[in-house]
Amino acid sequence: MLKIEISGIEEAKREILKALTVSEPLKRTIAEGIIRDLKAATPVDTGAARDSWRYVGGRRSAIVNDKEYIKNLNEGSSKQAPARFIEMVILKHTEVKPVGSIVTYNDRSPADG
Repeated sequence: MLKIEISGIEEAKREILKALTVSEPLKRTIAEGIIRDLKAATPVDTGAARDSWRYVGGRRSAIVNDKEYIKNLNEGSSKQAPARFIEMVILKHTEVKPVGSIVTYNDRSPADG
């Protein structure tokens, strides 16, 4: 007889239910704190990248910065901030538990849809 024991299901179930029940106002409050810290950490030349952080609410809530050069800044192109400053800011927020990638880049131009 083969017996397979799967552990951690109850904990995973609790985490999933908790994630599903987070209210939009709470998501917005958490995002506002992260955005405040991202703005403080973003290297400044003209201030455009710093001022482009925003929260997009809904089912798949996200914090967005649509400046095309934010990727280069996050990779360390500025001496004003270390590489991966975005991830560092997000990981400081203990109420956020990343699953998978923390930062993703959309390299398509607006004309690509």
